[in-house]
Parts: sequence; structure tokens; C-alpha cells
Amino acid sequence: MDPVQTGANDDSNGLHVNVSINGIVNDKILLFSFDVPFIYDFILPQGDIKLIGDCLGTNESTQIYIDDIQQLNLTININDKQTTLLFTPFNQIKNSKLYIIVNDKKSNVFQIDSSFFVKLSPLSPSVLGETVNITLYNVNILNDNNLPTLTFIDNTTIQGIDNLNSNEYSNHTYSFEIPIGCGRNGISISIGNQTTLSELYYELPIITSCSIDNYQIIRCFGNFTNYLNFYENDKINILFSNSIDEIYLPTNSIDFKFDSFSFQLNKKYKTNQVYLNVCNELLPINNIEYNSTVQTPQPTIINTIKPHLNSSSKQKIKQKKNQF
Repeated sequence: MDPVQTGANDDSNGLHVNVSINGIVNDKILLFSFDVPFIYDFILPQGDIKLIGDCLGTNESTQIYIDDIQQLNLTININDKQTTLLFTPFNQIKNSKLYIIVNDKKSNVFQIDSSFFVKLSPLSPSVLGETVNITLYNVNILNDNNLPTLTFIDNTTIQGIDNLNSNEYSNHTYSFEIPIGCGRNGISISIGNQTTLSELYYELPIITSCSIDNYQIIRCFGNFTNYLNFYENDKINILFSNSIDEIYLPTNSIDFKFDSFSFQLNKKYKTNQVYLNVCNELLPINNIEYNSTVQTPQPTIINTIKPHLNSSSKQKIKQKKNQF
């Protein structure tokens, strides 16, 4: 089914849409309207602002307003499902009102304060667990004698250890022992009466190369030793996804080893519509090369050679036929 917009591009209500199915076009008038964008929450990963909501638009169409002033020349990144919007503010935002406009539709107004934020190093810790240094920015002097606490969504808490890297109370670094895990995790960090929301996402495996053979088997190579346990616990699978639908290939249909994994390509999808799903984080499987080392059996062709008959042989055959 191919929707074709015939209305004006700058009008978000009552758009006329033609729908064709296998070349047959519907002649009735269909109207299409964009939904109203809505902001549920925000977090501050690495000091950036990440809005969480619905119908947040696209990188090209969405406009951001702070205290009723449009923020021009911002680089924004909106995911495919239009549920997250990430941007870097020119200046830290303190107790300001933020909203967005998408296709002439205004979202709800959300109170934003990004003055207290944190930065993680490394940004993506090992899935086996690792010490992560977290720097807190703009700490209130009243909280100087407190130690920060990191809390995961499942209420697991980790106490920070002062690195004694500076006598500056407002920007200070603490170390946290991050446990085994994978995927993207929402976290909150509190010190005294200050709290900020951020996220921690564990490192993804690195795929070095992939190939596909004549039997449509895709095989990828890399170092997946640290991810075998997650595979055994059904946290790794394959996603086929296009603009129409998506299908997850179950774990038992994947041959997952420490140095490679392989699976059968679904015929409905192209090789650029395949993802390795690691704890709900999608890793595109790109640059798949054709591997011709596996040859499809070819039918044997037998050439029939007709005998060449000279004139005397032809005469003998003709005489034999006349005898019958």
C-alpha cells in the first residue's frame, strides 16, 4: 500500500491522501492529519537534553522553543519512532519553559532545568562491569559534604567514591562500580537535595565483517565472548525491519559463538534491513558481502553429438528402409 500526499506541505490538517494497492487507486477522498506532539519527561545524558514523548517529528521539521524563543541552528536528533529528541543547548537551561512545534502543532509546555548534570567516563562501560568516573557539574555548596548515589530503574543503588581530584566543590568527580549488565539503562544521580536523570548504556559488540552465501545464510565475525551469557539468557536475537513491519528471529534460530554468529535471511527483507538486537539496543548489520565460496549445485548438461553421415552411408540406410 502506497500513500501519496496530494495536499499542501505546510498544512498539517485535512491532507488529501491517495492510496494505491497494486496499482489500483482509491477514488474516494481520504483525509490525513498529524497528531499533536507530547513531551512526557526529559533526561540529561552527558549534559545534552533528551526529550521523551510521542510524535516528536523529524530532524528537519521540528522547532524547539525555550521561554517562547525559537532555538535556531540547533542540531537535533530524533529517533525513527519519534519518541526521543536529543539536542545540545547553547547554554545551560535553568527553570525555563520548553515546548516544540511539529507541522504547526504545538506540544505541551515542559519545565526544564539542566543546570545540574553529570558526565560519564567511559560513556559505555563493559558488559562485564567496570569502574566508571562520573563528574557532577554545578553542585550546590550545601551538598559539598555529601557523597552521590546512582540509582538504576530497578532501584539498585551504588554509592559514589570521592576521587579527591579537586577541591572545587561545584564540579567534582566520583567513581562508581558499575555491575554486569547490557543495553541502555536510565539512571538517576543524587547528591544532597540535587537529583538529575541521565542514562548509562553498556558497550555493544563490534562486528568486523559479514557475508551472505548462495543459500541466504548471513554469517558475521567479531569478538562476542562477553555476550555468550546474554545470548544463553535470550537477550540477543535478530530483528528484520522495514517500513511496513518487523519480525524477530528467536534465539534458537541463531548459531551464536564466541567469534561469529549466523542465521537465515528472511526472504521478505533486504540485507540492509537486518539488526542484531542486544538487550533492546539495535546494532545494524551493514556491508554484507556476497560469499561465492558456497556454490549452488548446477545441473549436468549432456551434449548430444549427432554422427556425420557421408553419401555412401546415407545410401545404405535408405536401402535398409526400402526393405521394410
